[in-house]
Formats: sequence, C-alpha cells, structure tokens
Amino acid sequence: WSKWTYQLALAGCAALLLISSVVWFLHPGPVQFVRYREEISESAAQGIEPVGEVPRDLFQVRSWLAENELDTSFMTPRGLNDKLISSCRVVNWRGNKVYIICYELQNHRTAHLAVINRSALKDAPPESPVFDQIGTVPTISWSRGNHTYMIASTSGVLSDLMKLF
Repeated sequence: WSKWTYQLALAGCAALLLISSVVWFLHPGPVQFVRYREEISESAAQGIEPVGEVPRDLFQVRSWLAENELDTSFMTPRGLNDKLISSCRVVNWRGNKVYIICYELQNHRTAHLAVINRSALKDAPPESPVFDQIGTVPTISWSRGNHTYMIASTSGVLSDLMKLF
C-alpha cells in the first residue's frame, strides 16, 4: 500500500505542477513597462501598415472599437487631431489588447499612439509625461485612469513629440 500511495502522491504533484505551469504561461501577469515600450517602439520604427478601411476621425475610431467590444474611454493629446489619422488597429501584445492609432505628421513623419490597460504593466508610468529616446525612436509615456499611453514617432526628434502635448 505504501508504494501505491507514494506513486499516487507523486503523480498528483506532477499534475499540479503541470497545471500551474500552463496557467502561468497563459496568464503571465503584468510585464515591466520598459519591455512594453521597447517592443512597441520597435514596431513603430518598422512602420505599421494601414489595414482595411481606415476610420478618419476619433469618433469613427471609437465606434469601430465599440463594435469590436473594446474599451473606448481613452484620451488623446491635443496635438494629435482627427485630420492626421492615417490608420488604426488593435494588436494582441502578450495577451493584452493594445490600440494603436497612427497619425501622419508633417514631412511624412508618423506618430503612433499606443493605448493599453494600465493593469497589464507592473510599473506603468506616472500621470505626468515621461519623455525618452529608444534608439532612433522618441517616445512619450504617461498613465491616466485605467490606461497607459505611449506615443512613438518616426521623426527621430524628441522635440517633435513635445509639441504634441
């Protein structure tokens, strides 16, 4: 009996470890903001191609998000007006939805506004804007309410992004 009990206990521990590992990998929890900023900045530097019919104003973008059962309560900086929207999309980043709205700035430069749920990040930035440079990509990051925002630009110049605020 003791050998049978020992084997059953060992099998139970192995099953518990396997289930815990699967749950952990499927739902890894919040990620550090630095990693998020680097990965989103990299995709902004590579360019985000427009997909399908592009909503041309923020009202249409919010309607499109609502039709897809996504949160529409985010805010945009004053310098990013509706006339500049060139594309938008929702991407899945590590199991979290990220809204990316692309704006066409002067001189064929672009700015990508990425919005993610604040709880997806371990150390979301504060409410006041944080300016940074990731390689050749200038970024501005801040949090407000349930969202964390980041603007990454192809301009290569941080002062261009500062004008948007």
